[in-house]
Amino acid sequence: MGIGGWGVPPAQAQSDVYPWWDCSWEGSSGIVTYYVAGTFPDDVVREGVVNSFEDRISGAAANWNSQLSAVSANNTLAMTSNGLSADIYWTYRNISGPAVTTVTALGGCDNHGSGDSDITDVLVEVDRREEWWTQPDSRRSTFESCTSSNPSYTCSKEWDFGETAAHEMGHALGMDEAQTHSGGSSAADCGDGDIRATLCSGLMDWVTARRTPNTFDRETLDRVYENFD
Repeated sequence: MGIGGWGVPPAQAQSDVYPWWDCSWEGSSGIVTYYVAGTFPDDVVREGVVNSFEDRISGAAANWNSQLSAVSANNTLAMTSNGLSADIYWTYRNISGPAVTTVTALGGCDNHGSGDSDITDVLVEVDRREEWWTQPDSRRSTFESCTSSNPSYTCSKEWDFGETAAHEMGHALGMDEAQTHSGGSSAADCGDGDIRATLCSGLMDWVTARRTPNTFDRETLDRVYENFD
C-alpha cells in the first residue's frame, strides 16, 4: 500500500521523524469531500453485524476529523454523493502487482521541498481482495483474537480494512509513510502491532491498531497544517 508516484520525501525527511509532503488542503474552502464508488462490495450482515467497506471509510474520516479538530486545522472531511465533484475519490478495482493492496495519488502535490502547495484532488484505489475484514469497532477484540486455525468468517479475513482506510485517508490529508524517514520507525512504533501509528505501512494479520490515529499521527498532522509548536 502507499502513494502512487511519490517516491521522493520532502527536504526535512532525513532529519525529522514527522513524514509529510509540502502540500495540504489548507487552500480549500474548509470542507474536503470524499466519495465511495459503487464498485465496492455491498454491505452484508454476517455474524450478527454489518460488514461494510463504506462504513469503515466513514469511520476513518470521523477519526481523522477528531485529529483535525485537535490540531485546530481549518479543514473537515465530509462524505458526498457526487463523485464528479468529490475531492477524494475511493474506488475498488484489480490492482496490478501481488504485493500492492492500495494506491493513493495526490493531485497538485508536486513541490517537494520548495514550499507549500494545495492538494487539488485524490484518487484512492483499493485492490479487490478476499482478505479484507470490514466489521465495526465492537468486533475488534474478536478479530484480534483470531488464529490461523480458527475457521470462522471473521478469522478467515486476516486484514482489517478499517486500518487501511484510516491509513489511506491520512495520505489523502498530505502525510507520507512513517517508516520511509530516518528515525520514523522507532518514533512511530511501526514494529509493534498493538501500538502502531496509522501512518505505518504494511498489513499485519488480525491487527486493528491503526484504525485510531495516535500521538505520532496527530503531531504529523499538526505539522502538515502548520500549527506545530
